[in-house]
Amino acid sequence: MFNTDEQLQFCIPSNVNVRQLLVDAGKNVRYINCNIDKYHWFFNALFVRSTLNKKYQQGDYIPMNTELMVSVLGARYVADIKKLLSDAGIIETNEVLTTEGGKHNLRGRESIGYRLTEAYQVRHVKVLEDSDSTFIQNLKQGPSNAIKNMDFVTRTSTYHLNDLGIYKDDADAYIESWYAQNLAVENPLLKKELDKDNRKRTKEANRLKKAGKPTTLKTKTYKEMLEDKRQAYLQQVDAIYRKAWLPMRDNKGRRLHTFISNMWKGLRQFLYYKPNPSLQLVGLDCSNSQPFTLVKIILDYFEGIDEMPADAEHYIHLVSSGELYKYLWLEMGRCIAEAEFQAFKTDLFALVFYSSNQSGYFSREAETFRQRFPTVYQIIMSEKKYQYQQLSVEMQRVETEAVLDGALTYLFQKHPDTFFASIHDSVLCPDFMQEEVREVMLAYYTKVVGVTPHIKPAENINTLKNDNQGDELRRLYVAWFSSILKDELMANAA
Repeated sequence: MFNTDEQLQFCIPSNVNVRQLLVDAGKNVRYINCNIDKYHWFFNALFVRSTLNKKYQQGDYIPMNTELMVSVLGARYVADIKKLLSDAGIIETNEVLTTEGGKHNLRGRESIGYRLTEAYQVRHVKVLEDSDSTFIQNLKQGPSNAIKNMDFVTRTSTYHLNDLGIYKDDADAYIESWYAQNLAVENPLLKKELDKDNRKRTKEANRLKKAGKPTTLKTKTYKEMLEDKRQAYLQQVDAIYRKAWLPMRDNKGRRLHTFISNMWKGLRQFLYYKPNPSLQLVGLDCSNSQPFTLVKIILDYFEGIDEMPADAEHYIHLVSSGELYKYLWLEMGRCIAEAEFQAFKTDLFALVFYSSNQSGYFSREAETFRQRFPTVYQIIMSEKKYQYQQLSVEMQRVETEAVLDGALTYLFQKHPDTFFASIHDSVLCPDFMQEEVREVMLAYYTKVVGVTPHIKPAENINTLKNDNQGDELRRLYVAWFSSILKDELMANAA
């Protein structure tokens, strides 16, 4: 599956010369030759986490687990890298290194946030491994070793996802077209996303300054956000194409994170099943899936009680029929507009289920929810009382028990030669398998939650290859690029 003979590539800022950096820091030739790739690895790890994980983007503080870094690089070199890059003004952290006896020590939280300073938030370039060192050999063996240690559903998902390819040229052209269109005309939804992100960045910068931790963290412009997204999307395509994106199951909610679940949704249309490129893949989702998982917690609260409060029964009816979001949307006096409706669903879940009891309480979404479902809201408040993140973890575990450990495991075992995958609450399969998959999902969700959900109609994941479509995308990209080049040439001539 993974070619250990192929040279490793690392993405580093285009304005960083690691070898010269080490020379300037007074490192000897032996140290440089033996360890330069460890510095490359660190830059690459920051870049990958900011492009392949949709929770982050370039310029954010990216959590890097200290224990993991020590296991890869060695404790001495983690300290070396942090000190040298910090002293050079290339990175900054949201933690302070303490100094004892002249030595820098790793202290603070298990995962420290790292970010490139503003001057180094630039286009990244690929560099090949510097030497075939023991460090590089261990990195090459890493994926194979990781697969051996995976549980059944994660390991089997890895093998199945290895059979997916991506039409790279068409996907790249689509990204460039998306970038050009949104640069020419400001997208109000993207602008709203930018404003929300900038508020978070300002809040984080103020927190750090108040704690006496200098930071160059600043708000982004609309164009900077677009450029970051463009770079991230292109990196996602490249990672899928090179099979450089291993599935990972987290330790909290037990969710399985794969390139399909983390990639930009607009790129899924360019996936194809390599053994049979003409195979249509579809996805089946549970309606109102996240609020639906709360039903198990509600039922546990009222276990042994003859009569459930009417508002709790109403909530269960709405989520099991897939109507909760629409009901609340209309109760708030809004009309259905698909783009805004999707944003509303995200905001509702964040403000009611995911936020702390204090921060979400006074939002309009929480107020509407509280008025219609007072008993359910009290249960939510109770579950979040001591650690608000715990409720979302419990709900994710209900989901994974039904989908991963239930439906997907059953399908893998019953049909070992058929493609299946998951995107959190949904299952992907060939279109001819959709009816069986639907019944399996209904059975396992009902078994785990105690109530039967609504499964949406199957949705096509990939677009079957049509060479004319690919040619048209490439033609549009070439035309756009030519116009940009022409404008630049005219500007220079003037």
